[in-house]
Amino acid sequence: MTLSHKIPMKNLLLLTEHVANVDFGVKDIKKVLVDTKIQGNTLKTTEQLIEKVLMIVMCSG
Repeated sequence: MTLSHKIPMKNLLLLTEHVANVDFGVKDIKKVLVDTKIQGNTLKTTEQLIEKVLMIVMCSG
């Protein structure tokens, strides 16, 4: 999955929220970051964060 860097993160989050039809906010992003740190991975770009978020949303759907 590749996302354009030209799309603002806010818009991607709104899109994610709309598609998943769930309340999606800062709490969820913090959980992703914490989970990622626990796994020993590092997020180098916003794109990687969004991909992780989308994966969690899709898996929880």
